[in-house]
Amino acid sequence: MNIKIAPQKLFAWFFLSTGVFAIIGALYSWGQGPIYQQKDLLIVLVPWADLLITGPLSLLAAFGVAKNKSWGPILGILVCGIYLFGSALVYISLIWQGPPYPLALALPPLPGITFAILYPLSVLKNPGWISASTMVDQPHRIKKSAGVRLARLIKALHTEKQRLSR
Repeated sequence: MNIKIAPQKLFAWFFLSTGVFAIIGALYSWGQGPIYQQKDLLIVLVPWADLLITGPLSLLAAFGVAKNKSWGPILGILVCGIYLFGSALVYISLIWQGPPYPLALALPPLPGITFAILYPLSVLKNPGWISASTMVDQPHRIKKSAGVRLARLIKALHTEKQRLSR
């Protein structure tokens, strides 16, 4: 049995799961206790950012990527930047505290870093993800879009180059 999953759907599931985990983890201050019981700002600063920014934007990116919205891949790339920033904060705090480095803190950012690198590279490798989703959202603007005209011109030049090289 050969099951194929569209890359966009896989990325959407990762955005969705990351958003859910960011919100749930933030509510419990990532193991420090409920967020509303914390008194120290340094303990709740990142969880509040996860609760108000990372979680909701991840969920929105999951929706945009899964439904092929024109803004989905762009928001996904923005959220990947947030993942990289958050992962860097984790590693900076680990280095700041010094050894021993607990694996429970050192390993979780690795999938986020990997995803934050792979997703933008996949979008750049498949520019049709953006233009195709734009056409789904706004079919009445296809003829007016400068991007579509540029894509058609590039395709025509490529076709002509292939024709001349034969």
